[in-house]
Amino acid sequence: MRDEDIHSWHIDPGITWSGGEIRNETQLLVNTVGSYDHQPDARCAIPNLFFGGDHVRSNIDLTTTADDPAARAEVFPLVSLPVFEPAKRLDADRYRAGMPHILDG
Repeated sequence: MRDEDIHSWHIDPGITWSGGEIRNETQLLVNTVGSYDHQPDARCAIPNLFFGGDHVRSNIDLTTTADDPAARAEVFPLVSLPVFEPAKRLDADRYRAGMPHILDG
């Protein structure tokens, strides 16, 4: 990509680098319950363009730090067990009706 092809870009102000060291002072993000369904996919209609970031749908539901020397974690597919579906439906129905979560009383 040429410099003149870039419209804009942004780096989180909590990320700094100096002397080859990258620091991330931004708080860890753990997505909220249900947000996965509202996150965009990394792929789009342009075949060679992909989106990256904490807001993109992936099998990992929290942020990480680049250049960590530790071994890479194995990534497993997101699993939604059928045994929980009735409880999820009950929770969704109660939410739509303006009722509290069943465990909240």
